Amino acid sequence: MNTLTKHLLATADYRFTKAIQHSDSGFALFRLSPDSHTPLEIVHHMVNLLSFAESALTETDRIQWKTESWNEGVDQFHTVLSNVSEFLDDNYVEEEMLQLMIQGPFTDLLSHIGQLAMLARVYGKPIERENYLRSSVPPVKAPKRAFVSSN
Repeated sequence: MNTLTKHLLATADYRFTKAIQHSDSGFALFRLSPDSHTPLEIVHHMVNLLSFAESALTETDRIQWKTESWNEGVDQFHTVLSNVSEFLDDNYVEEEMLQLMIQGPFTDLLSHIGQLAMLARVYGKPIERENYLRSSVPPVKAPKRAFVSSN
């Protein structure tokens, strides 16, 4: 079951990277309407969703991340996603817990990736078409530079 969950996270990582691949500094602060969230706010929320999942899986205190810039948020996303994926590599996780992670933070993560893709299209930077059944989804890798929470 860890293998399937890890593939779900790798797919989320792949889709996230595609959704933001053409983003620029203006995209981070793009607001569709006065009461909508910016991509930066969405990524910040995604980082904290993953942090919640990490704390639930590891039974440790949750880190509340602060995200000041787009690049920082993207780095944080990859760092926490990598932490969760590595935990699944190294530990047995009960099926019930994995089900809770899938029905909660992991599926929420996918919804927010869809929001980012939609915002990128409206912003004028749509993702390229792709047949996702034929995509080669790589495993989640540790980020090139580790990011430390500013708790």
